[in-house]
Amino acid sequence: MTKESGRAFRELFEQKGYSRNKLANESGVDLSTISRLASGKLHSTGLENLKKIARCLQVTVDELSEVFTNPKIYTFKRTSRFDEFLVTWAANADFLYSAPACAFISGEHSVVFGHPAVYLPLPLRLYIKLEPSHQIEGIFIDDFKCPDPKEEMNILNTELIQAYGSCSIEYHKQALTSLFLSVIKPFLKSKCESLGFRINVLSSFPVAVGLDSSGAFSACIAKALFYEFMDIEKFKVYFELLDQENQEVAMLLAWAIENCFHGGCSSGAGAAVSFNGRLGRHPILYSISKRSYLSHKHLDGWSSVSISQSEQGFRLLSKIKRFVFDPGECLEGLPDYPEPPPYNVTILYSGVPSRTEAVLTREVRSYVKESTERVAHVCNMFDKTFKVGEVQRSLAVHRYEIIGKLYLNTQFDGDKSEQMSRAYFEMLSESLGNISISTFNSILSDWSSVPSFMNSYQALLCGMGLSHPTIESLINQLKFLSMEEQIREDQLTSYLGFKITGAGKGGDILALSLLNKSRHQDLFQKITKNCCAIHFDSCKLSETEWNSPVQGVRKENIS
Repeated sequence: MTKESGRAFRELFEQKGYSRNKLANESGVDLSTISRLASGKLHSTGLENLKKIARCLQVTVDELSEVFTNPKIYTFKRTSRFDEFLVTWAANADFLYSAPACAFISGEHSVVFGHPAVYLPLPLRLYIKLEPSHQIEGIFIDDFKCPDPKEEMNILNTELIQAYGSCSIEYHKQALTSLFLSVIKPFLKSKCESLGFRINVLSSFPVAVGLDSSGAFSACIAKALFYEFMDIEKFKVYFELLDQENQEVAMLLAWAIENCFHGGCSSGAGAAVSFNGRLGRHPILYSISKRSYLSHKHLDGWSSVSISQSEQGFRLLSKIKRFVFDPGECLEGLPDYPEPPPYNVTILYSGVPSRTEAVLTREVRSYVKESTERVAHVCNMFDKTFKVGEVQRSLAVHRYEIIGKLYLNTQFDGDKSEQMSRAYFEMLSESLGNISISTFNSILSDWSSVPSFMNSYQALLCGMGLSHPTIESLINQLKFLSMEEQIREDQLTSYLGFKITGAGKGGDILALSLLNKSRHQDLFQKITKNCCAIHFDSCKLSETEWNSPVQGVRKENIS
């Protein structure tokens, strides 16, 4: 028995959510035996003990025996499933880049309009191979391999996954080519002017489920093209970006690329956070200057949400201010923020396809021409009661913007019902933004309210029509288990937060808890035995792996 076998044994039972004490109690094997096996001091144990431990850990006796007899082979087998794909796939690649997956703790939807988002980069990566070619003009995605969301490591081509996600591949390719011709090709280095680029993608996580595959993809493409093939100085001069660092400009290009996959309406959050990763265990805050779909706000100087892939579209994008803040960054002369308490994250696949294109169809109130006289009368009564400036912002937005500038505006020629639907969606998004601010303040403090704020955010998303009955059913089951914990602990504040991550209407559910690893995993084993694919589970990582920084986009050298 060696220290390697002890380490392999510890990794096995820790992945399964067991401590030494818990494994001893539930297997019936003496604690001293478990401890000596885990430290590598015990050279062997009897077959009966092996059977008890294997039964408890839900592995075969042969698999458990291999932990002790061939620990290096066991460790390799545990980590090599995706690595085997990657090494073969990456062979002979000259330009190989990767970027991390991310999940929203809060902020999806509202971040598009300029409210803050709280993002958590994850230790999962998406890889691209970029191949320059004189035979094509533009950017072509030759192959996009990723796990099936229902079966963790079944690699398949993304062309086959349109049934579970909004992957309009042809539209995305066309948008990407349009951006390339207008914003990238004119600024290629002289020796690269006639080049086009073939892209192959291999992702260690599923796409179109809310794990930021488009952001990771965009960060990889932008960094590869910007630093390897583009005339950076010429690009910055032309677009008046000389006052920005190269990293900032490359991030802006990543945002423009991500826009191709979001119908021109990306917030840039996914690309920015995948570009940067995280320096410690804290999530990242991201925000942009205010934007709107509403024409009367554009007249007041707000940026448009919808931006094209043209040169003019890129210029508009470059005028939108961005703010990215990582609490793990060390600032000279200033004290660090408190380290986060131990927390664990599990990401479950709901089994419901994510439907990005359906998220803005919620209608709060429609325009009825016959009601304008009555609406005007009520507004007159309101105005006799209050002066402008005497009412809270929510009521002011309703009265003076939605009713005044849309409903009662006789000069407005567009679809009033559509504009009102968007206006109410933007107003509700302000409530989401307020929750995000509260969430991040809790993160910078003691984290105690983070799970509760996540639950509040999800409740509002549901009220806005952005969830799904199946998702709510799963979340309610999880909440029931959480309430049992709260009652047992006589604790009002929840230890667990649950919410969708991504576009909504389907996709993944993010579960974050302030429980220790063993208790966290016990809860999720109760609900995931027969129904849910798990796309990420921090409990399956070692403490070092989970607590380490997550690198942003980087060039890879895999052999």
